[in-house]
Amino acid sequence: MAVTPDRLVGMDTATADKAAVTPTNGLELSGKNLQPVYGQVAGTVAQGNDSRFGKTVAVVLNGNAGALALGDAVYKNGTAEEVDLADADALATARVVGLVADASIAIGASGNVASDGLLVGAGTFGTVGGKVYLASGGVSGATLTQTPPSGAGKVVIPVGYAKNGTDLLIQIGEPIEL
Repeated sequence: MAVTPDRLVGMDTATADKAAVTPTNGLELSGKNLQPVYGQVAGTVAQGNDSRFGKTVAVVLNGNAGALALGDAVYKNGTAEEVDLADADALATARVVGLVADASIAIGASGNVASDGLLVGAGTFGTVGGKVYLASGGVSGATLTQTPPSGAGKVVIPVGYAKNGTDLLIQIGEPIEL
């Protein structure tokens, strides 16, 4: 089955015609590291490239003092495989590695974090197609905003674009300290 370019991001027609597709609850792409435009469902995923989400996921350990919620931005806290809740208040906590891809990850438990692709149910967004940033405050369930942080010492880091009112196309950018 040939892949059509309108279903993929960043591909030309010649490349798309050579890519193989295997339907399994969505698109599974082989060959180059390709990113489907549309995801399918939310839920638990395995480490690697998961076709149901059209995103790259990793299994991590919740090192936060509380549970992490779907769509929470996380950073690597320095302990092997451990992540903590990201926060735009300081550069050290603003280096986002991904967003929680499970409904929640309990304290000390393992779960999935997505670093690209579409995350279904990631948050509430008012401007469809608008940029989404890491928020200040470090509160689970409120790590994303469409208003970039401002003020001395804050960090602006784009994490993606709102596909609709609840879904996020993850595209993590570089942090800029103000």
